[in-house]
Amino acid sequence: MSLVRAAALLALLTASSVAPAQSFTDWMLVDGSGLQRFSNGVVTTIGFPQADGLAMMDADNRHYIGYGFAAGLMRFDPNTQVITTLTTVAPTQIGVDQNGDYLLARQNRIDVLGRASLQLTTLAQSTLIGTPYGMTTDIDTGDVVIESWNGRLTLTRVSNGVVTSIYQQISTSIQTGGSVVQDASDGSFLAVHYLFSRTTRRVDLLKVQGGTLVSSLQASTGAMGGLVALDRVAEGKAVVPAGPGLEQIDLGPFAVTSQIPMTSGFLNALFPDRHRNLASVRTANRQWQLAMSFPGEAGRGYALAVGVSGVRGGVPLADGRVIQLALDPIAIASLSGALAPLVQNNVGTLGATGTAVATLDLSPLPPALSLRVWAIAVTIDPNAPVPIATIADPIGIDA
Repeated sequence: MSLVRAAALLALLTASSVAPAQSFTDWMLVDGSGLQRFSNGVVTTIGFPQADGLAMMDADNRHYIGYGFAAGLMRFDPNTQVITTLTTVAPTQIGVDQNGDYLLARQNRIDVLGRASLQLTTLAQSTLIGTPYGMTTDIDTGDVVIESWNGRLTLTRVSNGVVTSIYQQISTSIQTGGSVVQDASDGSFLAVHYLFSRTTRRVDLLKVQGGTLVSSLQASTGAMGGLVALDRVAEGKAVVPAGPGLEQIDLGPFAVTSQIPMTSGFLNALFPDRHRNLASVRTANRQWQLAMSFPGEAGRGYALAVGVSGVRGGVPLADGRVIQLALDPIAIASLSGALAPLVQNNVGTLGATGTAVATLDLSPLPPALSLRVWAIAVTIDPNAPVPIATIADPIGIDA
């Protein structure tokens, strides 16, 4: 791709016309009876009844990973209904790291399960971890962030195996933890705690930035689960379980803006379906596949940029969305093809399944050079006023 084409693409990204936001509307739920999809007001069962604890998207954006209290960690193929046991260890929270390996959080420890080897190694052990209920990865640093219940709601950070406290709630009246996500737009963490008793079911949402509680909200009463997820359709919005249904929260004023009716049982998991549009899987030392998956978008063009300046100061679109990657000279060079062979196949056309694979190869760089890079991918709809169909969530990679 020439510099002229890269410049044209950047002009498209900052076009002034208005286009509709990406049509990502389906939510996945786990309520003790398996995996369910909530779409256009209707809940349908997908399968995977063994996942009575939690589920999430795998790095390939096709399979689901889940655990059962009796069955351990499993992978589920929704097309064939085949379930594969990965380990008999039953964590209380799961995740996927920058290499495509699985993170397993349980009492006072976090382990890594190799994607290919299925071997467990210990990432960290500390009583600060307590009982983990939520887990996410800090997009800025690559650290694992845990929300746990250790007598009170606590956020802890795991960096190179060292566990430190980020935030600890002063009140001890809350009964249990919930979940945590990061808002990439400002780096803050959104944590839920869940208060329940014979007479009360309530979700409170906290916004923690730099170790300080900056906002809090009694998000819902009658709540059916202590969960929070970022809304892929509405920029700057999150959802939490309400009773019954979901509540949408505007993260600007930090206020409930709408109710989404839904019938389900108590929720153990809530996440946007097939949201992992971009994921990294390590193939060798300092080499990764950057797997793109955009279901329903076969034949569309795509562009993937790699930068070194983080995810803020990105590209705002006229429809309110933001491409969360700083367009530094490295990012622009990656779009132009000037970083080959370090970055390859990052501009092209999605295949018949809506997928493509770019490569990131940092092995030619000096071994003593350590750096963190960030990547983001978009799909192109040339018929739209702003020709950006879907924006992937950004990812970070430490090399």
